[in-house]
Amino acid sequence: MSNAKISLQAWLAGATPPRVLVVSLATSTTFLLAYFIYQRFFSPLAKVKGPFWASLSPAWKLLKMMQGDFHETIVDLHEEYGPIVRIAPNEVIISDKNAIRKIYSTTQGRDFLKTDYYDPFTAFRPTIFGQRDPHLHAKRKRIVSHVDSMSALQAMETYVQSRLQIFLTKMRSFSLTGETVNLSKWCHFFAFDVIGELAFSEGFGMLESGVEDEHIRLIEAQMEFGSTVGMVPFLLPLTKWATFLPVPWLKSLQAGRERLKELTQSRVERRRNKVSDRKDILGRLIEAVDPVTGEKLDPIDLRTEAFSSIVAGSDSTSSALSYTMHHILTHPDVHRTLISELRSAFPSASVSSPPTYAQLAPLPYLQACIKESLRLTPPATINLPRYVPPGGRVVAGTYFPGAITVGMSCLPVHLDTETFGVDARAYRPERWLDEAETPGGERVTPEEMMRYWIPFGMGSRTCIGKNVAMLELVKLIGTLLLYFDVGVHNEKKPEEIPKSKSYFFARMRDPVMVTFRERQ
Repeated sequence: MSNAKISLQAWLAGATPPRVLVVSLATSTTFLLAYFIYQRFFSPLAKVKGPFWASLSPAWKLLKMMQGDFHETIVDLHEEYGPIVRIAPNEVIISDKNAIRKIYSTTQGRDFLKTDYYDPFTAFRPTIFGQRDPHLHAKRKRIVSHVDSMSALQAMETYVQSRLQIFLTKMRSFSLTGETVNLSKWCHFFAFDVIGELAFSEGFGMLESGVEDEHIRLIEAQMEFGSTVGMVPFLLPLTKWATFLPVPWLKSLQAGRERLKELTQSRVERRRNKVSDRKDILGRLIEAVDPVTGEKLDPIDLRTEAFSSIVAGSDSTSSALSYTMHHILTHPDVHRTLISELRSAFPSASVSSPPTYAQLAPLPYLQACIKESLRLTPPATINLPRYVPPGGRVVAGTYFPGAITVGMSCLPVHLDTETFGVDARAYRPERWLDEAETPGGERVTPEEMMRYWIPFGMGSRTCIGKNVAMLELVKLIGTLLLYFDVGVHNEKKPEEIPKSKSYFFARMRDPVMVTFRERQ
């Protein structure tokens, strides 16, 4: 018998509970001390500034995400620590605008693959948003890309118009009573009913009833689940056992996620079993064919992409609608200028026959108002993490070894005074029609600013809900202000950048309260 075995047996024979406890504590302390020393002094990210606790554990960013203010924390961190900030033992966030194409473009960034942060967003199978394999993503995109194109959506405009007509009728009824209205709530209902019409071939009826459908709560639960578990994705397998875990918060989110999958499946199957020539998003997905292989989406893939459309096209759009109306209504000069443009362009338009998207879209000031809102208060606020490719890369002037996670949020980029001017924190649509001035006195053109305007991401991974959002923003805001005089009635003094809560998609903490008066 070896000396080692004899020593171990002798130690075990004399091991009393206090002795075992002391040794266990000593071993744990030694391990934690070694881990601390490594992360603080020898890790590849040891010299990158950031919050102390972030360098030791991802629990720091998880807590911030659970509080719903991680997006605002990102902006504060860059102001305190600079363009590169460590937010986890192996992760940094970057605000240098020159890193955008390095990480996300289809050329320079093609080797920066999505991290496991995206895995919790998977529904039935990885969606076009959550698919991490670039080859499988490209294959799926070949099949579905035409479905959400602006030309395809304009062909579906009649479905959007039917929802808009109900919305306008509701606002007209409010104008007759003179009551104060929660516009944020009704924008929410509009966005959800529209995407229901397009992605499920039937609305949710919220505009008619004025009552929140369970889909709103379920989609919010899905985004909160994805964003929070995505911060610690190694825990994802445990969520399958959420029912048995003593974590009420996780149980609730997991239950909501499963319920949303059930509803998606039932609505998609109902549409598949119905003979219809309806050319909405779901109808086009059913008919979609891979131009290379001739393959179509199978039933599971259909449910997956319908799920993706309903999530991407609801919360993001309702958020953008609320923010844009807030900005316009709390800036009287902007409000007057936009009304003048709209009513000069359509002097005799009627509620029963509103202008189309194609008629509204060319209006420059309307576009500038929307673009400026998406810059200052973008709906998608989270950083989008990627793995540094094997062999490492230099990003923002700093070398990062392979497998380190890097990411960017559009928020700090959009607030950069060198890109968007000294008044980058102000809502000023005119910057998109003229120029902006940097702190150094240089002039920045709208074309230059557009290079770094990324509220929907960029490259092959641009948000699939972008065109749906733009269609709804142009139609609802243009039509609403064309037909109604809208007065804002918020009790608090309006903020240039309103406080929000975000689990990927931001939502204003205080709703936009208004009154309506129909234009005579």
